[in-house]
Amino acid sequence: MKRLAVFFVFLLLGLVLFFWALKNAGLAGIAAILSRFSFSQGLAIFCLTLLSFAVENWKWQLVLKSQGVRLSFLKLVPIHCASFGVNYLAPMLLAGGEVSRGYFLNSKYNVPWSKGISSVVISRVLSWTVNLIVIFFGLYLFFSRFSFFPKNIMLFLGGGLAVFTAVIVIFHFYSFRSSKNEKSFLRFLPLISRRREQGGKVSARAFETEKEVFAFFKAGNVFFWQAVAVSLAKTAVIILRAWILIGFLGQWLGPLTVVPLVGFSLLTALIPIPANLGSQEAVQTVVFNVLGLGAGTGAVFAIIIRAAELALAFIGVLFVLKLGV
Repeated sequence: MKRLAVFFVFLLLGLVLFFWALKNAGLAGIAAILSRFSFSQGLAIFCLTLLSFAVENWKWQLVLKSQGVRLSFLKLVPIHCASFGVNYLAPMLLAGGEVSRGYFLNSKYNVPWSKGISSVVISRVLSWTVNLIVIFFGLYLFFSRFSFFPKNIMLFLGGGLAVFTAVIVIFHFYSFRSSKNEKSFLRFLPLISRRREQGGKVSARAFETEKEVFAFFKAGNVFFWQAVAVSLAKTAVIILRAWILIGFLGQWLGPLTVVPLVGFSLLTALIPIPANLGSQEAVQTVVFNVLGLGAGTGAVFAIIIRAAELALAFIGVLFVLKLGV
């Protein structure tokens, strides 16, 4: 009941933001822009969304392959799509989609829980490492366009990007170190450590999962570098999708102008609102307006991206029903 209440609270917040964005962008302007958007253009955006999903699925397959789990690309598609549907439509379920991936891998293909869950964690870490770099870089590019922002703010943003990069480097350096000494963050959590000592199965699985995660992040692991390259490829597809969509809406921009828009889009994904409803429109309406692209264009940009992702999410729901709730 509590999770259901949280779902409706965030859904209500999303609706408030959505109608605020529509009001500020103007319904007439939004309708006029949408009327010029063709079905073939929408199909192209959906195909690019499918391509980004396929690249992400490929990365997950690589991670599993590094763990000795060899499953075909097509066998992973239903599980991955079902997970995407859960996460997209109900992001407040505390990684429910990720857990479902581990469950379906275990139930259908007898993949150990530690390998199934760790593969999803690794995939997420790689994705959000790249995503956060895009967010920070996009914010820096956005604010650097305006001379009225004080230099100390620009230095703060640049410093934040540098610090974040340093944290990523330190994390991977720590991961790349020799595994002769046991590495663990969970051992600093007394409750989990104590339960493992008492023979708790869940705690034992948590440590096994963590061990699998650290085992992947090795400089000599060729799958790690392949997965990093694929993560970058997915980000490139997302930026390409945004660039093409803005062009369809009548604004052909340079790549460095598109990056901030993608950065803000990724930033809103951190807010656990179902389907990013309202958060995307509210943010992009403001950002597009500030950049002189028009608030209506920003609202339509967010609506079309969501429409493509919603179509994929609903396909995922069908897979959830087929695989078993």
